[in-house]
Amino acid sequence: MAVKRKTVKAKPPKAAARVGKIAWKEGLGSAPFNAAADDIIQEINLQKAELKAQNENLLKTRNELEASRQGYIDLYDHAPCGYVTCDKKGIILEANLTAAWLLGAKREKLVGKPIYGYACTDRDNLYRFIQKIFSSGKNQALEAEMVGGDHKRFSARLEGALVRNSREARQCRLIIIDNSELKEAENMLKQF
Repeated sequence: MAVKRKTVKAKPPKAAARVGKIAWKEGLGSAPFNAAADDIIQEINLQKAELKAQNENLLKTRNELEASRQGYIDLYDHAPCGYVTCDKKGIILEANLTAAWLLGAKREKLVGKPIYGYACTDRDNLYRFIQKIFSSGKNQALEAEMVGGDHKRFSARLEGALVRNSREARQCRLIIIDNSELKEAENMLKQF
């Protein structure tokens, strides 16, 4: 069965149709009509050039913003310490790649889990630490034994600050610093 195709006649540009109507109403001959059409075409070309320049500026700005955004993502994910965002219950809402590496889990597996689940010994102390950040609104620090990948223990320094997200919800931002080498050096010094 053959498909019938409709032929569509090209319509003249709206501006040309508008000029034609004006010329007809005014009873103008072809010379004024051509002059009016030339003026409108010139105006359209000018607007087209302005839009092209605006579009180029928007594309340049978008590319600059994307490069800046990518720089911040790289800075966040590859920072030398772990970054974790928790809610009031200590549930991890966000984590960078360094935190995932330190805690021995993929980032997607950390989200939704309690941070105190990665404490080796005193989970209650870590829970109280988070609660104190929320209740005082002040930055807090804590030394804790954490467990990472392959159940490997490491000495960590946690520092937390209370922040508000874009929806004004209160959250706790934590940094996790692996202090294992520092603790080993301190223990060696104590032996002498």
